This record gives sequence, C-alpha cells and structure tokens, in this order.
Amino acid sequence: MGYDVTVIKTNYHRWFSIWNWHRCLVLTLYGMDVFDDEVFTNKMMQVSDLQNLELPKTQEEEDKFLVKKTKKDESPEERRVIQHNMERDDDGYIIGGAIILPLGPKEKFDERMERAMMSSLQIQAATSEILLDNKDTIGLTKDECITLASMDGTEIKDEHSMRLYMGCLIGMIRASVGKIPEDRAVEMLKLTKDLLRLDHPVIQKTEEGRRKSKEMDKVLTRMFNKAREHKPDFEIDELWDPDELVAVGKFIGLMAESVNAFSPIRID
Repeated sequence: MGYDVTVIKTNYHRWFSIWNWHRCLVLTLYGMDVFDDEVFTNKMMQVSDLQNLELPKTQEEEDKFLVKKTKKDESPEERRVIQHNMERDDDGYIIGGAIILPLGPKEKFDERMERAMMSSLQIQAATSEILLDNKDTIGLTKDECITLASMDGTEIKDEHSMRLYMGCLIGMIRASVGKIPEDRAVEMLKLTKDLLRLDHPVIQKTEEGRRKSKEMDKVLTRMFNKAREHKPDFEIDELWDPDELVAVGKFIGLMAESVNAFSPIRID
C-alpha cells in the first residue's frame, strides 16, 4: 500500500510506502521551519510506532476506523483490491474511515492483521492532518492538501513541487549535520540554483532580472548555510531506518523532475 507518484509530462515515477511518504512530508515541514527538533522527533516516532504496530489500540480509534472483511474467490487470477473509504469534515480533516479487505476462503483474519489495517488508516489521517494544519505555509489549498495525502489520480501543480523539493532538501541537510560532505553540499546548492535557472539568458537579459537572480542566489546560499549550521538533538538514522532513507532521495528527485519539466504530478 502506498503512493505511486508520476511526473505527467515525462512519465517519470516513483513509489512510496504510506509510511515513507508521511516521513518525507514531515521532513519537508521540518525544512520549512514549521517543525522544531522536538516536534519532528515526535512525528517520526509516531510513524514508526504505527508501522511497527506498537501503539496501543483505543476505543476511540475503534469507533473512528473500521475494517470490513469480504469474501474473495480462490482463483489466483483475481487481484486483491483493498478499498479505503475516508470521511472528512468541512475543513478536510479525516474524522472516520473504513477499509474493505477481501479474504480468500482459507485466509485467517487475526488481531495483528486488523491492527495493521487500522494503522494504515491512522497514518493516512495523520498525513492529511499535517498538510491541512500547515496549508498556508506550504501554499496549498484544502483540496490540494487532500490530493497530496490521497491516491485518487488528481493532478498537483508543478509550482508546489518546487516548495516540496526545497523543503525536503533543506530538511535533510538540517537533520544530517556532519553527515553530508562539504563537496556534496556545494554540489546540491549548485544543482538547486541550476534548477531555478538563475543564469538563464532570458533572466540575465534585463537589469531587473539580473538583480532578482542575485537576490535569489543569496537567499539560497543563506538557506543552505543555515541548514548546515543547525545542530539537531537527534540522530536521523535512529528515527528512520537507514535502509528506507533512500525514500528521501526519491522524493527530492521526483520533485526536481517535476520542476525541471514544468510538469504537474499525479498520485495513484
């Protein structure tokens, strides 16, 4: 279960688990200075607890989320399709949800499976919540927040890809102090400036364009330097399995592809 994200114009796509998609967005908000070290740590621990089924089950969540079981034919050709139905309030927040889980005649539905299904609903609600809580900072509308937390095939404008790219990249630098070599950090800064086309002939053609280009160059340099100087009170690889940290590079690369191609993205 996860987010299959495609850059529409180039058909470049990457898949993210529901857990790592949420982590990448938490890291993005951390890079935007929305979350401080303490909140970032708590958010990341929450994901791990849900993924590892370590949060205790409460009556409140049982009332909020429901797992329904249906029968599935034994035919191996029949694909298992797990349906998610979410109920939202007027502000877009998830206030309830259900999973319809097809089971074969010989499959057993135990407490661990039910807990896993419940956790998947909870993390999707949490993803929606962090986006809606901070939609003004990210520059998203309510509907765009819902789309970014859903898998309904709706397009998201490429202008948002730039914000997500910058937030996640800066967040990773802030969280990885001392772990990114000097030459690599310089290279990332250069690639970002190239992505923004600050040296493009059209921009450099006018005095106003050159002035704005220089200002943006200085802003980017300050942002990178500030991120590199930050000393987090956590170890990123203790909050995020090192084997899954590759998701950060996939997220940054995907958003960079969207920006470079002037293409919206679609999440299925």
